[in-house]
Formats: sequence, C-alpha cells, structure tokens
Amino acid sequence: MHPPEPRAMNQAGTSDDLFDILPDITGQPAPVLIVDDDPVVQMFMRAALEDDGFTVVEADDGLSACRQCADSVPSLLIVDAMMPNMDGFELCRVLRRQPETQHVPILMATGLEDKESICRAYEAGATDFIAKPINWPVLVQRVHYMLRGARTLDALRRNQQRLRATQKLEREQGERLAAALGNMSQGLCMFGADGLLIVSNQRFQDLFQLSLNAVEPGRSMAELLRTSPVFSSASDQDEDLALTGLLELAAQRTPGTLTRELASGRTINVSHEPMPGGGFVDTFTDVTEQRLAEARIAHMAMHDPLTDLPNRLLFRQRLEDALRRPARDERCAVLCLDLDQFKDVNDTLGHPVGDALLKAVTQRLCGLVRQTDTVARLGGDEFAIVQSRFDHSSESTALADRLLHELSQPFDVAGHHIVIGTSIGIAMAPDDGADPDTLLKSADIALYQAKSDGRNRFRYFEPAMDALMQARRELELDLRRAVAESEFELFYQAQVNLASKQVSGFEALLRWRHPRHGIVLPGKFIPLAEETGLIIQIGEWALHNACQHARWWPSPLKVAVNISAVQFRNRRLVEAVTRALRDSGLDPCRLELEVTESVMIQDFDAAMAMLYQLKALGVSISMDDFGTGYSSLSYLRSFPFDKIKIDQSFIRGLGKKSDCTAIIRAVTGMCGSLGITATAEGVETAEQYQLLCAENCTEIQGYFVTEPRPAHEVPAFLSGFAPGIQVDVVGRTDPGETVSAIQPR
Repeated sequence: MHPPEPRAMNQAGTSDDLFDILPDITGQPAPVLIVDDDPVVQMFMRAALEDDGFTVVEADDGLSACRQCADSVPSLLIVDAMMPNMDGFELCRVLRRQPETQHVPILMATGLEDKESICRAYEAGATDFIAKPINWPVLVQRVHYMLRGARTLDALRRNQQRLRATQKLEREQGERLAAALGNMSQGLCMFGADGLLIVSNQRFQDLFQLSLNAVEPGRSMAELLRTSPVFSSASDQDEDLALTGLLELAAQRTPGTLTRELASGRTINVSHEPMPGGGFVDTFTDVTEQRLAEARIAHMAMHDPLTDLPNRLLFRQRLEDALRRPARDERCAVLCLDLDQFKDVNDTLGHPVGDALLKAVTQRLCGLVRQTDTVARLGGDEFAIVQSRFDHSSESTALADRLLHELSQPFDVAGHHIVIGTSIGIAMAPDDGADPDTLLKSADIALYQAKSDGRNRFRYFEPAMDALMQARRELELDLRRAVAESEFELFYQAQVNLASKQVSGFEALLRWRHPRHGIVLPGKFIPLAEETGLIIQIGEWALHNACQHARWWPSPLKVAVNISAVQFRNRRLVEAVTRALRDSGLDPCRLELEVTESVMIQDFDAAMAMLYQLKALGVSISMDDFGTGYSSLSYLRSFPFDKIKIDQSFIRGLGKKSDCTAIIRAVTGMCGSLGITATAEGVETAEQYQLLCAENCTEIQGYFVTEPRPAHEVPAFLSGFAPGIQVDVVGRTDPGETVSAIQPR
C-alpha cells in the first residue's frame, strides 16, 4: 500500500481533510462503516483509512450493516457490490428508504466493469463508486471528498431555512456556502420551490462551459442548460438526448441519479436530491476518467500486455466470427506460428531483449496481413493469424511465404543483430475443421509437422499428420494396461509442523512404473487419464492404497490424497472414500482430501454439496494450489476448509519478489484468523524455511524436508526423525547446485 499524499493546507494552516475526521458532538471520531465479506479487503481498507485518521467499523454483509446503522449512523459507508445475504445494491436501496440513512454517502466498491452495473449502482442510491482492484491512496482521497460533499449538502439543506431569518445571517451563510462550493470536486446547483436557481458553484459552470451571466440566480434549469455548448445543436423537436435526460431528472420529486455522455465527449453522473419544502439540489460528477479506465481494463482483458495484439480469448472470438460469415466462395484459414531459435535468444541475451524481439516481430507480422485478418499472440513465442475472405488456398501459401521471408531477415534489437526464423502450420476451413477448436488443433498439428521437418517452413494440415494422435493413442493403451496390471505406485512426501518440528503427515504422490520408460510423473499421464475417464479407477486405487499404507503409521499422522476435478464430479467419490476407510480401518480424521478451486468454478452448488458429504465422513478437506486460479475468498466463507496449501510458485519467489511475500503473509494471516492450517508446498531452501517461520506458516512440505519416498521407506524415515530441525546439504537439483534439507536425527 502506498502512503497517502500529504494533505493540502488551507489559509488557516490546517488540513481541509482534517474536518472529515474531527470528533462529532459525542467526542468520538466520525466512523466509516466498511461492508465487505472479504476479510483481506477489510484488512487493507481498514489499514488505509486508520492510517489517515479515520475511525473504522466493519460489517460482513448487508444485513449486518443494516443492524449497525440502526444502532449508530456512520458518516460514510464503503460497500462491496457482491455479497451473500444482501448485496451492495439492495443495501443501498434499503438505506435510502430510511430517514436516518437517506443522505449518508455510500461508496460502492465493485469489480463489475460494465455500464449497466455502474448505472445500477447509482440508481440503487450509491453516491460514488470505486473499481476493484482498489487503489488505496485514491480510496482515502475519495472518502475525504465524499465526506466533504455530504457535509456540504447537509449544510445546504439546513441553510435554506436559515436564509430567511436575517440579512446578516444570509450574508454569513452566503460566504460559508461560497467557500464550501468552491472546494467541491462536483458541480452543484440548488433550485428553490419555484424551480429557479438559488446558487451554483464554479465546478458546475466549468462542466457545462457556462458564462458567469448564464448562471445568475433566478433562471430555470432548462434556461441554464440550453445555453450550454456541451450539448449537440438540435431543433426544438429533436432535443439532445443528454439534455432531455437531465431536464427530466430535475423535474422529479424523488431522489435519482443519471449518467450521460455529453457532445463534448465528457461523461457525467448526476445526483438529484429534492429538498424539504420544495426545491432540489443536483450534483454533477465528471466520470470520464473512470470510464476511460474501465475501457483500458476491458482492452487489457482481451489483448496481450507485451505486444498489444489480441490474446487467445479475442483470437477465438475473431475466428468464430470469420467462420460464421464467409460467403459461398470465400475461404478462411488459421496459421499457427512458432519462432525458431527464440529460446536461444532469451537464454543468451536475456528476457528484456526477448521481449523487445517479440515487439519487433509483431510489427512485421502486422505489416504483412490485411485489415480483415487478425494477428494474435497466444503465449510465449506462439502467434496465430486468422486469414479470412479470400478465394483460393494459394493466398494462404503466398502469406506463409511472405512470413517466412520477412521473419528470417535480421532484427536489430537493443544493439544486437538477431536472426531467427519461423515454423508455420496452416489449416483451412471447413476442410480441416468447421469450428474454432478443431481448426486450431489442425493448425497446431501442421505446425508440429513443420517443426519436425526441420523448422523455418510451413505445412498444410493433412489427415496423415496424425503422428501426435497415434502417440496419444499409444499412451492411452499403455495407460489402460497400467490400470489393469497395477503398474502404479504411491510415493510419500512428509509434511512438517513448524511449531512442533514434528512430522504431521504425508502427501501421497502417484508414480507410474512404465515397463519401458521407467518412472513416469503424473504430469505426463494425468491429463490423458482425466480426458479418457481412467482417472476414476486410478483415483480409487490411490485412495485405497494410501489408506492401507497409513493404517500402519503412528497415530495421528495423516495421509493426504489428491482428488482430480474429474474424479470430484463423479458420483462414486463418496462411496469410494467410504470403502477405502472401511477396508483399511483407518480413522477418518487421519485422511485428508486435496481439491483445487477449479472443482468449484463450473457448478458451485454441486461442489458445495459434495464437499459437505465428504466432510460428513469425518475426513479433512484441503484446498490445493491456492493462489494460482481465481482464488475467491468467498469459497473460504462458503465451506470450512481444514487446510490451505500455498502454491510453490509463491514459495519460489519468497524473499525475491515482494508480491510473493505479501501474498503469503496475507494467506497465513487469514488462515490464522480462520483457524485453518496453512501449508507451504515446494520448500527447498533454508531461507524459504526461515521466512515461512517468520510469517507464521503452519506446515511446510518439499525437498527441504525430504524427497518423495516409496511406502516401504516411510517407517525408517519416521524412526529416524526426531523433534528439532538440523539443516544440512543433502542433494542436488542441477549440476553444481545444492539444496538444504531437514534431516532426521
């Protein structure tokens, strides 16, 4: 979190923002109520506001917030848009119906980026919104501005009654009003019960480019706005839509909001507040920069950040469009490109030079295609082109020849003379595929063939190019034989509790003893096992054998078994776990099932039902690879996980990348608050171990403790392991590289 900017000082030498946190009549600082179901967001938001002097109270959902507001009205609410029980939109509507909270400013914090959701927030009664992920200094300043504006509006409502008292009071109030209006970031205008202007501020005048004479008191809203040049010229019969919307809002007798784009290109949000006794106050906020930021975010979601080319998601959309619209005689092709020798450039010259080379390649690619074609970067050194609206395959050949020639010309990058090439695979629609997935797969196979034939060439997809598919089928046959002949074996890697320095359990790791290739790691065959459904049998075998092995270990040592996403969705899972426990006699509390968050993305309700069924058996449930996917903290609120396993990618960056350290600190802190075990995977060095101890991690697992061992070696390992940790150099990962490990005494 960046420190807030220094506060500006007024003429009296005091901070304007200080008035936002001065004590109220009770002597207590004005509280800010944070309503968010995410404890991590609550933690960071509280820290940002308290660092700036605010008093903060919290609520986990809309219902809790309503109860707190009934007891004590806060000065401002910061509300998450999406929450269980009552979301932020409904909370705004409820609060706006209550006299006590009708005018309390509400800042909506939302990750929703579409225009409809933003308008919906304002229509529900939100005063303003801030986009997630939150810029914390901007949040603090936004709170200051909203509090200042809210207090100004409240003062205006009170001042209208006092204006009639005496001429002296009118002059004093006028001076105060002018000062307040001049400091507002929003445009403001107040109209009396007769519909005529009482007062406006300079910001209102600037937003609508009005002269000083145009904003004299006594004019109607229609007279004011129709003189503004920001609305497009139109006849009386065809009035500017933005102008019409603003005038209709001003005529309302109930509060309302409106967002409109002006002819000047600026976008404003209008908040309409009727006043007691007649009249109203309208405030105008320029949200143009917010809209531009939203557009930039949308662009980033669909484009590669390095080259600004369409990414895989946008490429697929463009390909779908091209496949839908070709005329009878028009063709469509996909060209997949891999840069030859690019890895050598990265390895020898470094990633900055490699990135610069990718940008130079992008420039050449874009100069070789037509405007109707799409060039995309799919990742790494892999590019793809959608070539559409052409008559004959010879045009694809011509494009491929140009690509080969131009990309083989030298590149001058960062003072280096670099020569690379490219391999190209081409697939034609509809012959090689009528849908995006099939067409791209065919182009990939053709690309593989081009690389196999010596690189720096192109190949069209041919049905005979099924060598990859044959290899896949061979692997599938071997896998089916392995299932039938029990060629699998379980290895076990210890998990050590950092507080007691004792082994707390082992994770079961699957290995395939292939008769020709030796030990095969799961990454080579699990994806195919999931695709073919063999993972069900393999997973049940692993469950059965892990429980059988663990029954002979000293209690209360646990055994952790990974559950595949495919296996998790199978109805036989609960039965398989029950059978494994019954056959082995293992106490259910000693079995731990590891799932990844991917099991909850497709069908959340079904996933929750399955998890609760498993939990009812008495087993522990662990979320594996936490932090590598969507990592929604709502999952932790929806289900009581017993353990979170921090992915090893964050462990590798520990002590090297500040974001990795911050994430681990946040996860371990959250786990400590929720009573969840935090286990760090892939711990390999003494430095990582020491840093994890400092961050109060519960357990560690990795080569620093021990390498995975066959089941028959576990008893000997346990008998030699005693409380206390000794660090010693025991193994190597690469030639010349040593790894520190925990050694059993």
